[in-house]
Parts: sequence; C-alpha cells; structure tokens
Amino acid sequence: MPTIRYTKTFFKQPSRINEDTYDTLKRELIKNPNFEIDPNPETFSQHFKGSLKTIKVCGIIIIISLVLSLGFSDHAGDFFDKLAIPGGICIFIIIFTAIPLLLMEGPSYATYVKKKTEYFSRMKYGIQNTGSYREFCLSFYGK
Repeated sequence: MPTIRYTKTFFKQPSRINEDTYDTLKRELIKNPNFEIDPNPETFSQHFKGSLKTIKVCGIIIIISLVLSLGFSDHAGDFFDKLAIPGGICIFIIIFTAIPLLLMEGPSYATYVKKKTEYFSRMKYGIQNTGSYREFCLSFYGK
C-alpha cells in the first residue's frame, strides 16, 4: 500500500521580546503604522505556490487535450492522439501528488498562518497602545 508523507504545521509562540526590541518596534510603528512585525509573513498561497501552479498548468493541458481530441477526433490523426498522454500524466499528477499534498498539509498550514497572523496583530496592537515596555508586558504577556 502506498504512503504519502506530509508535514503538519503548528504555530509556536516566539519567546518574549526584550525592551530593546520593543523600543525598536515602537519607533518603526510610529514612523510606519503599516510596518509588519512578523519576520516571515508567508501566506498560504505563497507556501503552496508550486502545487497550485502544477494544478493550473495540468488543468490547462487537460482542457486543451479534451477540446482538441473531441473537436478533431476523426480528422486529426496521431498528433491529437498523442495529446492524450500528457493529459493522462497530468490527471495522474493532480490526483496523486498535488491535491493530496494540499488536502493533507493545507488545513494545518492554514491554521498556522491564522494563529501566527493573530499573534503578531495582537503584538502590534499592544505595542502601539502602550507607553512602556512594562505596560506592554503586563497587557500582552500578562506578567
């Protein structure tokens, strides 16, 4: 029986920022309120760019194969019959690689992105709405 290996991704909160980092982020947010605190702001579509691109390209090849084979079935000859091979390979690739990867890794990665975004949004809000590092620690970390 074949097995599919995949990664399950979880968000682990970073360690507490120190006062120098707080001051640096505070200055950056005063200069630019749209400053991104997250050191690696990768989205779901950026992470799965390869799989999504594979599905798009294979989908186009499959559609072209179907249209050409249906439209020219009696008159085209060997050229259009050969399009069935790439179309079949693309169907195989989509069914057995790209979609399972997205279905297995996708939900945990989407949850990871959501939790990470919420964490850094709360941190940004906390930094913007506190006057000191001590006040920030009390409101954000609860200590």
